[in-house]
Amino acid sequence: MPSCPQCQSPRVETLDRGRTAGAAIGAVAGAASGAAAALRTAQLGATYGSLVGPAGAVLGAVAGAAMGGLSGGAVGCEIGSQIGKAVDQNCLKNHHCLECGHRFRDPYA
Repeated sequence: MPSCPQCQSPRVETLDRGRTAGAAIGAVAGAASGAAAALRTAQLGATYGSLVGPAGAVLGAVAGAAMGGLSGGAVGCEIGSQIGKAVDQNCLKNHHCLECGHRFRDPYA
């Protein structure tokens, strides 16, 4: 963890705003993509579930849709988080000194 370049205090926190925003945007985008894939997955689940009966078709469709949406959201969140981390390290002043309030980038990142 770097120290503040202005007052040399070791009391520094990271803000991670890019990572947080990237994770949120990625989760929404991934869930939207997952929803589209969920429609295809739901059809597949209904087809396989129909082998058991009408209740199996409904449960298969719901389970397929849920799995598609959840997996898409999780993957999108992780990818967005990694992109946001790169933005934090290279573009934003990601560190905040708790002593003097100075914001700065880590010169070693």
